[in-house]
Amino acid sequence: MSQTLDTPSINQKLLAVQENLQAPSWQQAVRNDAKLSFATTGLPTARNESYKYSNIEKVINKNFADFHVPQAAALDPEQVSQLQAGFDHYSIIMVNGAFSPALSVLPASAFVTVEDLGDLTEKSQSTAERLFGKIAAYEQDPLTNLNTANFQNGIFIDVDKNQVIDKPVCIYHITDT
Repeated sequence: MSQTLDTPSINQKLLAVQENLQAPSWQQAVRNDAKLSFATTGLPTARNESYKYSNIEKVINKNFADFHVPQAAALDPEQVSQLQAGFDHYSIIMVNGAFSPALSVLPASAFVTVEDLGDLTEKSQSTAERLFGKIAAYEQDPLTNLNTANFQNGIFIDVDKNQVIDKPVCIYHITDT
């Protein structure tokens, strides 16, 4: 018995999203490898041990009209401050998956780096390239394959070794869809 769903049209739709995504060239080889891996494995079924309690087929068989990437919403700092926790902290704001430095309150420190993955400095890009696709081993899981293949952007957070940030950092993911 197969451990993946035999749904070529769904798999093709899920992978077709990648064709229109913009990503830095240093990510492309990993994304292409993940796409090939997902095309081979497809979506997992309950026969796959990791997904035995997850009926993905039930979700996938719903009528999804379109797979698309939402545009960034227009938010002002006042709206964002109303959503934030009521304690002293730094905040990293993601709006529809996109990092918003203008809405974020970041540590003003030379040992902390927070950057958009699409606009990395040379030093940060070197570290990100070394780690991209390694922390979540996409080769071992069909949904991690799909996520890596369709990855578009994110944030890079780096704190120098043996350094401590003076207060907590909260990451807020705000969606308007």
